[in-house]
Amino acid sequence: MRTLEVRRHAKRDPAADALSAAGRAQAEDVGRTFTEPFDVVFISPAQRAAETVAWFLRGAGGQLPAHAVIPGLAAQDNDASPLAMAGVIYKLYPAAATTKLATAHFWLHNVGLPIFMAGLAAMLSTGDQGLIPIVAGHERGG
Repeated sequence: MRTLEVRRHAKRDPAADALSAAGRAQAEDVGRTFTEPFDVVFISPAQRAAETVAWFLRGAGGQLPAHAVIPGLAAQDNDASPLAMAGVIYKLYPAAATTKLATAHFWLHNVGLPIFMAGLAAMLSTGDQGLIPIVAGHERGG
């Protein structure tokens, strides 16, 4: 049976897109609790996400498995996802929610998300790491 884990980055440095010393220790401690290695890892482009995975793996004594960075998974400058930020914009500027762009945004997300989830489920159920570029939307990392 395959398991999907969704993890958030560890405690970040408030002045940078990086983990704080406490965050590095926190991520390493979490890594020590892992009982199975990861088959694949997806992260956002945020440096703190990559650092979190690195410290997880250090704590687990594991190597980096097949992996991919997914652009747009999280915002670069803060912790909010781009989709959540769109919701904030639509709440603050209700007229923006009635535009053709907002309609296209809604439909692209609501069509794209099930496709992404189906691809992720297919990859996890078959173990076919060749699906990583399809799920991530680009070529996978090393």
